[in-house]
Amino acid sequence: MCQTDSVDTILERFSEIGFSSDELVALLASHSLAAADAINGQPFDSTPTILDSQFFVETQLENAIPGEARLPSDAALARDSRTACTWQSFVEGEDQMRSAFAAAMLKLSLVAQDQSALVDCSDVIPGA
Repeated sequence: MCQTDSVDTILERFSEIGFSSDELVALLASHSLAAADAINGQPFDSTPTILDSQFFVETQLENAIPGEARLPSDAALARDSRTACTWQSFVEGEDQMRSAFAAAMLKLSLVAQDQSALVDCSDVIPGA
């Protein structure tokens, strides 16, 4: 996926691997903790060390806040009729956003995997 792909292209690509538009928007919560390496490491929101809904708030603004980067695809997804309602729900419901992100990220981690063939190694993680 390219940052300049159309919303149609992005939704189609995610649909091909079994993701709904709501799940795609949920995965974009990761941009809350991300920065644009190609743009001198500028963050995508004003709270780049916190998984919060600020990315969803600020991406709806007409222009990026100085010092922040904005991907054209994110701006388009924030305003598209197929994704805007979910986008807005994450602005208003941070707990819902975190829950949806966790579920979509788990689903993404299992794409093209036979879950029954995976080995649970969580016992090697301290405190797990």
